[in-house]
Amino acid sequence: MSVFRSPPPPWLAALACAALLFAQPAPAAPPSPPPGGDDVDAAVARCLALRRSEPGAAIAEAEAVLALPGLQAEHEIEALACLGMAAAIVGDARRANAAAERIGRQLDAYPMPPEFALRALSNTGAILHATGEVHGALEYYVRAWEAARDDEAAIAQAVALTNIAMIHATELGALEIADGYYRQALALSAEAGREDPILDYNYALNLARLGRDEQALEAFALAAERGRRLDQAMVVHRADAERLALLARAGDVGDAEPRLEAIAGAQAALPDPSGEALTRVRLARLALQRGDGGAALHQAQAAESLAVGPGFRAERIAALEAQIEAQRALQRPAQALAAAERLRRLEVSTLEAQNLAALAGLQARLQDAGRDREIATIREHDQEQAQTLDQTRLLRNWAIASLVLLALALVAFALYQRRVNRRLRRMGAVDALTGLLNRGAAVRRLDQALGHPQAAPAGGGADIRSGTAFLIDIDHFKRFNDRHGHAAGDAALVEVAARLERACRPGDVVARWGGEEFLVACFGLDQGGAGAVAERLRSAVAEARLQLSDGAQQRLSVSIGFACWPFFPVRGASGSDWQQAVALADRALDAAKRSGRDAWVGLCGRPGRDAAAAAVVADPARYIALGDVGAVSSRDPVQWADEPHEAA
Repeated sequence: MSVFRSPPPPWLAALACAALLFAQPAPAAPPSPPPGGDDVDAAVARCLALRRSEPGAAIAEAEAVLALPGLQAEHEIEALACLGMAAAIVGDARRANAAAERIGRQLDAYPMPPEFALRALSNTGAILHATGEVHGALEYYVRAWEAARDDEAAIAQAVALTNIAMIHATELGALEIADGYYRQALALSAEAGREDPILDYNYALNLARLGRDEQALEAFALAAERGRRLDQAMVVHRADAERLALLARAGDVGDAEPRLEAIAGAQAALPDPSGEALTRVRLARLALQRGDGGAALHQAQAAESLAVGPGFRAERIAALEAQIEAQRALQRPAQALAAAERLRRLEVSTLEAQNLAALAGLQARLQDAGRDREIATIREHDQEQAQTLDQTRLLRNWAIASLVLLALALVAFALYQRRVNRRLRRMGAVDALTGLLNRGAAVRRLDQALGHPQAAPAGGGADIRSGTAFLIDIDHFKRFNDRHGHAAGDAALVEVAARLERACRPGDVVARWGGEEFLVACFGLDQGGAGAVAERLRSAVAEARLQLSDGAQQRLSVSIGFACWPFFPVRGASGSDWQQAVALADRALDAAKRSGRDAWVGLCGRPGRDAAAAAVVADPARYIALGDVGAVSSRDPVQWADEPHEAA
């Protein structure tokens, strides 16, 4: 269960960028500043000092500087950087993006000293990253890294590589690629003899998301230690919260909740709304872990209220996911569905925004290529007739370059669109009520796993070529639904789904198969262990007490049928084995219901024997008597005959 892993907010990239420092005058800058230049320096310094602690005051300082006539280019860029950072923190994406665009125009118009230009590029990337303009941010981060590399500035290279790594980790989901960039940044920082707690923290967070928990714990401890030494309270609180979350996920809960509450209070005092929101999500997960749905919902709602603005997408997603689980734990299916719909809208709107950004970038590149061709054509006609051959060659080169640029842009966009479509398909693979895989997604997963076993290993290293399929049916569900209403029936389905999922291993397939029926497929599980799993599933549901609207409590129970694949081992494994196992499990389920319900029955072919699966489904008792098939059950005798029985 990936409970305590959340990506860092995009605006945390701003922390990785050094503040713009005053540099020597640029050779091609505008006219000298008006009298009072020292006052401008002081105002810019105040703005930079206030941009995180008091962003509103920082915005006012920056706008006052930008309103001065005859402002020097360096001062304008510094004020715009401060304005953009502060506007991103308060959630004013329009103003922040406008500031970033003006910085870009100034850097293009007026060459700056290398150190100043490097910091300006880094800060511009951080502003765009904070507002969700991922493509623009990555472009500026790469430009900053190239400038730092050319200038042989190790620390600046490390900062730029950190920001590039964050884009890959948080926006593109390329965790392994991000890990490589983080390692390069760490090596450069060590070479320069510089301690960077923010780099240590982001590296540790990426390790946690990769599942390398032991390395992540060590890296978080180092980030916290260096943060305390350098008086960086924000990093210290976040690193401590992540360490507590990882330890609790591993079972070492201890005093994690009161310590996380203390960290959340310290983050509120800083303030650090992003960090506090993620800490509240972790508190919600801990409350769910100890079965307190009400406390979990309170913490998740508090987290969402903190995650306001375009720079808090990751925090809002984490808060909504925690709310969905809390509503399920409280047996509120309608509220859980409402939260799930809000989450779906947020994810779709994010994908659409990124998609539009990619289209806009493609259109701009095509327009630039077209303008370049027109300029080249005009220049050709102005040349002497003697240069005709050279002009033709130049035109051909422009055409080839434009086609290459267009092809690269189209390939990049196609790859991005494929990633978007994959994410949308994943959203359509989940049953909206229970949160489990739906039937179609479960069929695809099993077909893929058994059709290509080497490409789809099961959790825990189990052999997916063999296993057991369980069909679980809620006893007397139709009668329960008719008597207590559809809302109570939905609550029963949600409760049973949650209990089945908790009773299964991480690598098992758990799905809503249809109506009140569920499927569980356990890879690498033979008949010897299948009976224990069936009893665990049955008992997990039998312990449930569903609270009805009239205050009464209703006990739930299920009947279970299971069968192994391959059913007769003598045949060897094939891609259709699981489908035969499901058909046989359905026959065993029918026997469990005929034998009194709240019971389980299982079938498995005996070694060295063989028979047609359809024949066994038609008359299992005959093949059991012949010794071809073995049967196990929680209740004897098992009734296989076709006798009238109650409706489900």
